[in-house]
Amino acid sequence: MSTTKSNDVNGLLEMCPSKTRARVLAGCEKVTLVFGQVLCEPGLPYRYAYFPLNSFISLVASIGKHPPLEMGLIGSEGMLGSSLALGVDEAPLRGVVQGEGDALRMSSTDLRRHLKGSPSFARTVNRYLYVLAEQLNQTAACTRFHDI
Repeated sequence: MSTTKSNDVNGLLEMCPSKTRARVLAGCEKVTLVFGQVLCEPGLPYRYAYFPLNSFISLVASIGKHPPLEMGLIGSEGMLGSSLALGVDEAPLRGVVQGEGDALRMSSTDLRRHLKGSPSFARTVNRYLYVLAEQLNQTAACTRFHDI
């Protein structure tokens, strides 16, 4: 008999109806993310989507010779690879593990299949995309107008 710890939960998946969540979870594998591990690069196709459990992933922009700028952070409330829901296969930012720990991983092909086959899952991911866009907007505004 297996038990689930409270830190083995992804909030985005928890928002899905139980049958949908069960189908999505069946297509995931649990992986351990290591600090500094690069999960995606801008302009390259996603191989996997990640749903952090007790880890977190930094979204980083690099422009020319300037130092990298953290644009967002994905923890157990979200996912890396949400733009796949829009039919966009390429990562817009670098995804780097900033907090090592566990995550659920699903191939980008399987994620697209689940999104097409489950309107409730697609709606949940689309709502998350909206929140992520708002967070990126806030980060850009704060970076521009606030002193450190």
